[in-house]
Amino acid sequence: WAGARGSGMATAAAMPDVGDALLRGAQGWGVEGALAPRDVVLPPPLGRTAQDTDDAVLEALRACGGRDRELMLAAVMHNGATLEMACEELRGDYWVVLAAVSNDGEALRFAAPSLRDDCTIVKQAVSLSGGALRYAGEQPRHDREVVVAAVSQSAA
Repeated sequence: WAGARGSGMATAAAMPDVGDALLRGAQGWGVEGALAPRDVVLPPPLGRTAQDTDDAVLEALRACGGRDRELMLAAVMHNGATLEMACEELRGDYWVVLAAVSNDGEALRFAAPSLRDDCTIVKQAVSLSGGALRYAGEQPRHDREVVVAAVSQSAA
């Protein structure tokens, strides 16, 4: 944290114990078509509980104003609703939003309007939570595949 406080920006690398786990979770996101498994679970550092780790991640996100892309990617892979803490730029980042809705379909409500109109993003969201369709833009609401995915998930 010491390095992060001086610069006004907290990064995952500046956080002892948590940084390595978060950066490991975010690796590979620059590759086209790469998706992280939905069941990625970041282990708590030795001597800390999962809640301590979650609290440290949330504190780091607050400290950086939701602007650190790698930290945000790792956070939304662990808890999609964390997208709410992202800056506007990251709410419009395709890969950050896709990671968020792959973990929690309801996270679609925090995505930028342009991505709420993206059929791939919305289809992923509704495949986990059919009710996320209410956050979708007009185009996905009229897309047959998106609607079928939403109804199929809701019926399950």
